[in-house]
Amino acid sequence: MIILNTRFVRYTRALVMFLIALIFLIPLVTADSTQPSLQDVIERLMVVENRLKESEELIKKQEIRINNQDVQINNQQLKINALVEEVAGLKAVIGTNRIKLTSNNREIKGLRRQVYVGNEKNGKKKKHLTESRINSFARGNSGISGKFPRQTVGGGIAFTAFLDHDGDYGAGQTITFNKIITNDGNGYNTHTGVFTCPEEGMYLFTFFVGERGEMDGVTQIWADLVINSNNVIDAFAETRQFQEDAQGGNTVVIRLKLGDSVWVRSRFAGHHIEGDQTRTTSFTGLYLYP
Repeated sequence: MIILNTRFVRYTRALVMFLIALIFLIPLVTADSTQPSLQDVIERLMVVENRLKESEELIKKQEIRINNQDVQINNQQLKINALVEEVAGLKAVIGTNRIKLTSNNREIKGLRRQVYVGNEKNGKKKKHLTESRINSFARGNSGISGKFPRQTVGGGIAFTAFLDHDGDYGAGQTITFNKIITNDGNGYNTHTGVFTCPEEGMYLFTFFVGERGEMDGVTQIWADLVINSNNVIDAFAETRQFQEDAQGGNTVVIRLKLGDSVWVRSRFAGHHIEGDQTRTTSFTGLYLYP
């Protein structure tokens, strides 16, 4: 977009200069009997020069306006990307809830069958398999509140992922930790870099960002932990010398609702993150309690 606009401005500037020069020089060439004096030529050239300066000022203003529009377009694209990530997270939650619903319905059917068999054999209900208890469990399952016993979600929710490559990031860009170490509950998405809460409760999140100086001078990365597009906590790493290593991180314990989205993003444009085999840039989340 910026390259095309720059070429257009150059071609426009050249065309304007040519037309202005042509307008003022034609009378000099076509004059019949009266030859212009040197002073007349100088004055006309000065007029042409002034008009060229005015045209250049106008072109500069147009360039500034185009650049501002490009910045606005980039900001809108970042917002669109964030919304797409949230939609993907909500779709993942819907899929998880469907699996929960199917599993719990099967468990309810199994409990009902046990009650039936027990009644047939003993002529009475067993205390730990009463019909009222089963109905209560079924009513709780119909709401999908996320408060089922821990064994119904596979034993827990926890993830750790790291970045396996260096990267340059723009302002507000999501850092996608692409290598999984742990992902119990399948809440973290390596394609979007977003963790989507599969169960309401208290969670712990921690993240680290690494930096290595490629030359003398300041090199830095500033990252934010974001929940539903709200900045919660920050971390940064900064180096000032060639091959100097730095790592920054932070931790937060916070309550999430079902479907909440959590990710890490770069605060400013032009920042660099060290990844590769050092594994100094990572993201971890853990379910603590309801």
